[in-house]
Amino acid sequence: MGAIILTGVALALLGLSIGFRLSARAAVPGRPTIITEFEPPQGLNVMVAAHLVGRSKAAIPAQLVSLATRGNLRVVERPPRGWALQFLTFDGADPMERSLLEALFGVGPAIGDNVELRARDNSLASRVAIISSRAMKEATFRGLRRRPGNGQTIVSIAALALLPILIFSTGPALPLPWLLIPLAAVLSAIAVSLAMMQYTGPLTRDGALLRDHLLGLRDYLELAEGERLRVLHSVQGSERSADRVVRVDEELLPYAVLWGVERSWLRALIGSAGDLDAPPAWLSNPKALAYKGSGRRIRT
Repeated sequence: MGAIILTGVALALLGLSIGFRLSARAAVPGRPTIITEFEPPQGLNVMVAAHLVGRSKAAIPAQLVSLATRGNLRVVERPPRGWALQFLTFDGADPMERSLLEALFGVGPAIGDNVELRARDNSLASRVAIISSRAMKEATFRGLRRRPGNGQTIVSIAALALLPILIFSTGPALPLPWLLIPLAAVLSAIAVSLAMMQYTGPLTRDGALLRDHLLGLRDYLELAEGERLRVLHSVQGSERSADRVVRVDEELLPYAVLWGVERSWLRALIGSAGDLDAPPAWLSNPKALAYKGSGRRIRT
């Protein structure tokens, strides 16, 4: 009977943890409607932005593109199908971006230092993952996300308390096969509740407004196909100078990577740069860019 009760309590705590998470996400206030945005939010690190909108896997790629387009590093082709990053400068990098550069190139890198981008580089992956986790916590430090509520904390403590209760009260009285069921329920409740301690804090009002700004930028990026960009930002279709045309596109490119719509933006950016006879300085060979699964290269 004790094992059945403990199993029920563990499942209830598991459900509460998931419920806190879902209610926190659903209760975040924001704009009544998403307004299309044409510029990124000011003063917001792109890694932090990725975590605000639940695109954590895109945090590092988007940040690397941001650093490249701003002149902190360069993307270098390594034939036949490899790529490397080349360090240029720390100038203009915020503390988190500087930490990412040091995770890639080491402390005090020299101009021109390179790091190969390999598919299976566990050491490099673990170093940059630490920086991404710091970006996730930065949202809380900046007041964009609240810390987990007291309810989740109580649930986590209760889940942890179930394990010794199970071991000392019912363990010796139950045969091993029957002990596995309550044990699995208790361990699941502990794992989920502790994991939710990192995520259940809802966005604050400021965080929700930034999130909706990023959603508005996504809407613009998804609609802005390459041909439309050429019309809007080409030399013939814009009253802005040639330098301004390229800079506008490069400013938005990291957010295109964040939302997974970078293909048409790269095509438009490099196409515009080719029209202006000024290929992007941050990319060693634009013609070498290829997309997995598409079988097509970007044409300049």
